[in-house]
Amino acid sequence: MIKRLVLILFILTSFESFTQDITPISSYSFDSDIFYQNQIENLIKIYEQTKAVKTLDSLASLSFIYKDWETSIDYAKKAIEVNPTAERYFILGGASGFRALEVPILSSLKFVNIMKPAFEQAVRLEPMNVKYLRAQVDVLLSLPMILGGSIYKARQHIKKIKSLNPVEGFLAEGSMHEINKDFDSAKHFFRPEWSHLYDPLLMQDMDAAMVKVYCSEMLNKVADDTVQIFGGMGLMEEMPIQRLWRDSRLERIWDGTSEIQRHIITRSILRPLGG
Repeated sequence: MIKRLVLILFILTSFESFTQDITPISSYSFDSDIFYQNQIENLIKIYEQTKAVKTLDSLASLSFIYKDWETSIDYAKKAIEVNPTAERYFILGGASGFRALEVPILSSLKFVNIMKPAFEQAVRLEPMNVKYLRAQVDVLLSLPMILGGSIYKARQHIKKIKSLNPVEGFLAEGSMHEINKDFDSAKHFFRPEWSHLYDPLLMQDMDAAMVKVYCSEMLNKVADDTVQIFGGMGLMEEMPIQRLWRDSRLERIWDGTSEIQRHIITRSILRPLGG
């Protein structure tokens, strides 16, 4: 009996670093979001009529976006039962991981037991996918050894990531040192000393300006079109659309207006020509 209690205490103590992560967890009151609830109800009706697996994917993805983790877990599981794919396992693992961070330690064990094998299966189905490999690295480094964590396995995945994408590999290795609180080593991978090795992959001022202009302008257009589609409902405070519309306008101003970004693009093109 005493050995059992000691074992339980050890698990809880080891696991505390994962479940009580100091990183702020962003939550959302999806229960009171009328738009979200209506969307979920409509998708459920569609699925009941069609039994299409893509509708299950939509349900899992929508609930994931709104941080309704347990709903996302349920529908991701159903989609996997119909057709297991790496992306579905990835969503299942992600939703389970985020839910584990929100609940008390004992309750989180249930979601960890879903998360870990889900990410493992995603990597098994698509072993060359950097996104899935990075997720697996984070899991292996965050979990205590008794629950399946392994620095050795994490290093193996990082080595593979480096062969597929050198920059992502360096970032993954930096994250490993950061999680292990070896901040001096982490600085080496996050600082630009090694960046000269990957000049073709580096973003220049013009690249950043083009991305900023295109994304902010497109976001504003999509938000404006969405308000137009929903009409008066799109302007109601009860709907999330009005907030997205308002916030999208800000994206064209902060961190350099669209006009400034266009100036940077033009300058970068003309300067090598003597302009």
